[in-house]
Amino acid sequence: MFNKENWKEPILKNDLKHVLIYGIVFSILAGILGGAFDFLFVYINVRLSISLIILSLIIGYMVHRSYSMFHILYPVLTIPFMILGLFISHFTMCVFINGIENFFKLFAVGDFYLDFIKSPVSELIIGIQYGIAKDIILGIVNILIYIIAFVACYFTAKGRGNK
Repeated sequence: MFNKENWKEPILKNDLKHVLIYGIVFSILAGILGGAFDFLFVYINVRLSISLIILSLIIGYMVHRSYSMFHILYPVLTIPFMILGLFISHFTMCVFINGIENFFKLFAVGDFYLDFIKSPVSELIIGIQYGIAKDIILGIVNILIYIIAFVACYFTAKGRGNK
């Protein structure tokens, strides 16, 4: 997957520019869409991260479409694009939940950042603290969804037949 020979191949400037533009734009757009879906699913009481599935499919597909000659760097760049998309998704969901005025208070204090960092394992932490089996299972499933989404995004961006 990460052979040294793959990194020695030439990178086309135009392809890199397209990958960066498509990756950033679609991570922002998919993050907004994913945050809206997460907000919707919070009120239905489904606490799994649905936005990750949306992010991984959209970002991986658009990065794959943006280059003409494959380089190993392009699928690797999907990881920061996914993190940016998750940040935008969390931002969108917090704005929907708290309102714009209250959200900026959270944003300035730093609770938003701590919540963003804890979000993959927050359900698991709550389940372990209070001994609730349902929350522990949901936390493990949520962590598995995170892992699967990042791997799926990488392989979607890589495409078929590339080393």
